[in-house]
Amino acid sequence: MNKIFSRLQSLPLSGKCFFAFLILLAVFIYGNIFFLLGHNDLTDERFLEIDKCPACYGESMCFALFDDQVDLTGVSKFRTLDLINVKNVHFARHKLHDTKLVLKKLAHDDELKNIDNKLCQEADKPPNCDLARNLHKTSIGRQIISKGLMPAYLNDSSAFMFACPSLRLIDRVLSRYKEKAKKSTTLVRDKLQFWYTSLVNCEPLMLQAFPASEGWPFPEYFGACGRFIVVSDQGRPLREFYKEPWEKRADIAFQIMKIAEKFTNNKDDFALYLTDLALENLAVDPAGKVTIVDAENIIVVDKMAVKRANLPGWQELHESNFDACLESSNKKEPGNCLSFSQEHLCTHLNSDHNYYAVCRNLLSRYANDKHTNHMGGLLHNMPNFAKDDWDLENLLNKCARPDMPQGRIQAANQLIQALDALRGYDMMYEYDMVYEYDMMYEYDMVYEYDMMYEYDMVYEYDMMYEYDMMHEYEMVYEYMYEYEMVHEYDMMYEYDMVYEYDMMHEYEMVYEYDMMHEYDMMYEYEMVYEYDMMYEHEMVYEYDMMHEYDMVYEYDIMYEYDIAYEYDMMYEYEMVYEYDMMYEYDMAYEYDMMYEYEMVYEYDMMHEYDMMYEYEMVYEYDMYEYEMLYEI
Repeated sequence: MNKIFSRLQSLPLSGKCFFAFLILLAVFIYGNIFFLLGHNDLTDERFLEIDKCPACYGESMCFALFDDQVDLTGVSKFRTLDLINVKNVHFARHKLHDTKLVLKKLAHDDELKNIDNKLCQEADKPPNCDLARNLHKTSIGRQIISKGLMPAYLNDSSAFMFACPSLRLIDRVLSRYKEKAKKSTTLVRDKLQFWYTSLVNCEPLMLQAFPASEGWPFPEYFGACGRFIVVSDQGRPLREFYKEPWEKRADIAFQIMKIAEKFTNNKDDFALYLTDLALENLAVDPAGKVTIVDAENIIVVDKMAVKRANLPGWQELHESNFDACLESSNKKEPGNCLSFSQEHLCTHLNSDHNYYAVCRNLLSRYANDKHTNHMGGLLHNMPNFAKDDWDLENLLNKCARPDMPQGRIQAANQLIQALDALRGYDMMYEYDMVYEYDMMYEYDMVYEYDMMYEYDMVYEYDMMYEYDMMHEYEMVYEYMYEYEMVHEYDMMYEYDMVYEYDMMHEYEMVYEYDMMHEYDMMYEYEMVYEYDMMYEHEMVYEYDMMHEYDMVYEYDIMYEYDIAYEYDMMYEYEMVYEYDMMYEYDMAYEYDMMYEYEMVYEYDMMHEYDMMYEYEMVYEYDMYEYEMLYEI
């Protein structure tokens, strides 16, 4: 240690300063790490921005957060990393339920600040005003107070969810709205909070109006606290599955197509149109279920409102136009974008837009994202059997870029059927097509799939080397056929023998197991029976021993449960002794109370005796003295 100090003293001044700086930096870093690991920001009202409500998303989850039931995990613990966390998404864990959660602020801090300042300006207040006290002073806030929550107010918020607003949609959200101050009624505060949420991001309203509990492919909404919402963690983003085996990607593609189908046609008569679809907007959980995790840019169309409006052409199918989205950097390769007409979506009963969005931006060869190096769509490098047997590549092209009216709807229906079959295909084409995979001989499938007519291929892959290139093809065919029939018969005979042997062996094993199990059960039953008999004998013996002993030795226990009075009047002496009323008298009075009662009865003292019995032999000491004097 002295050597270290001597070396430090020998350093120049600049070296000493640098060393001191390193020490302070280490203390600062490790101190922050220690503080962050022991501190839970979710219990901090300033971090959650509770003070800004009703200019927030709600308060239904605040109790769980303040009760320290939820804790941030991983890099979400470190606030210094919020500078690069543009989307303000944090990961957490529920301590009681041991489930993974996601906390979303739904916007960047700058975006929230701009919205707040705009509202302050509308309320004739300076920037950074106390919005919680001034939200109702804005023009729309005053109208909501006087007229209620009307579709026009939400349409002005530029929210995708309410691009085609209707009262039925608003009622649907309010009926499922978890952020009400009182569940039985909707207060003005709730409506202002509803409106502010639509200004920032409609995702929490979407998750509540179309909840996962009713089968909608969204995360489960647990609640909100201040300017954070809490939803379930749905797994890894879809981009991480881009290089998974083709069968896995086919299953994911099938689920995405079914989501597009549900969003287009459902029993609730609401159409949900995807206007921003990318690999980052979907997630796949460990069970392989696909979920839409970014529900901000979804247009909701009330089909009943479209029918009531009865605008020209409302019954005609709206077809989205293909857009190549050629990027400026490379005009030959299409980019990844999605064009749509909000007016047409809002005024038509049916549209093929969802199928277009899925095929154009996710599945087909047009789905190119050079920034993430995801080219060729999710179904890239599809095997030949998918192209040849199911015409999958052509269906994807028609779904993204149809060549005839209503062609996209037809292609989408066929695509769903093809993907449903291919997602469980598991490369069975290897068992069907001998000439491509040379697997027919290994699985003895030649005769089951009637491939004898294609003898040239079978001969080329199976028998060419065994029969030494016979010169006459007809002789080879006859000989081959006889040989294969005999071989098939031998194989069947061997299989039957082996099967019979296996069945007999399995039967014997099962029989032996049953006999052993039955023996074990009988032995176990006998052991249990013997144990029960021994236990019962011991219990009876203990009971008899306890019964044989005089209850006098158990005075304390009998006194606690008042057993003395129930079994023998002799034990009433204990009660008499408790009140110090009979201690002065003879022991004969203590053991022969009934005799004394008879003597009292003979001398017509029944009334005094009854009074003594009602008060548990403790009536009055003077009465006892009188009776004894009278008896003498």
